[in-house]
Amino acid sequence: MHKCQLTPKGFRRFLSGHPWVFSNDLTHSPKGIPPGAEVELISPRGDFVGSAYGNPHSLIACRVTARNSRMGDVKSFLLMRLHEAYSLRQRLGLTSLSHRLCFSEADGLPGLVIDSFRSKISGRDQWVISIEVLTAGAEEWIKSLGSSITEFFQGFYQNAPITIVIRRDSSFRTLEGIGTEPVQIFGPLSEGELTTAAIQLSDFNSEPFSLNVNLFSGQKTGFFLDQNDNVRRLLQLLKPRLTEQNDKQKNKWKILDLCCYVGRWGVQAARFLNH
Repeated sequence: MHKCQLTPKGFRRFLSGHPWVFSNDLTHSPKGIPPGAEVELISPRGDFVGSAYGNPHSLIACRVTARNSRMGDVKSFLLMRLHEAYSLRQRLGLTSLSHRLCFSEADGLPGLVIDSFRSKISGRDQWVISIEVLTAGAEEWIKSLGSSITEFFQGFYQNAPITIVIRRDSSFRTLEGIGTEPVQIFGPLSEGELTTAAIQLSDFNSEPFSLNVNLFSGQKTGFFLDQNDNVRRLLQLLKPRLTEQNDKQKNKWKILDLCCYVGRWGVQAARFLNH
């Protein structure tokens, strides 16, 4: 196990809750640490304070994975963190439709972004789990699951078949020294079916509606599920304007949707205005 000792400045940053340790926050160079390898974080006094994974090729030398404890078995660690993430979404009422299962550091899994898409493909309900692998450490985690990755996620979505899509096509990976790789698919759906998937989203009344997206080669995980709350906020801002006085004029409103990708903001605004 490699040990990385923090400088006083780096230790103060760590204690504040910062999820990263920069190379100049260490007393010694991180060179020699294999990219993605687990490391122990040591305080300036020499005490163990947490776990991380390291990368000598990046300014972010260590990404914190656990505080005052070690990761232990990788599969058990991943399952624990994902169960915590899923339980949070479940309590918020998000898991019946498409939702973001894991948001990297925010869910204690730096370098992993996982979107779960409820889809209607070939006339059947399906779940597509799209995993964006951004860092060397996250790469090691996904490799540890191997071909059992479908079974690993099946426990979360037991009522429908699931397909895993692993995305390693972000240019950010080159900064980690791992490069890009072709998309991988595990499960029953083909590339063609994933390219024209109808995903189910929640509208302004929390009712489901479908939008066709490309879950094979679309941007990021295929769709920007992290914008759910922002779209909902837009509709909340529009609602007070729909008074009886201007209700007859609402169909004449125009929505300027810049950088629209698949037009999700404009589509939901149009649905709202014409409801």
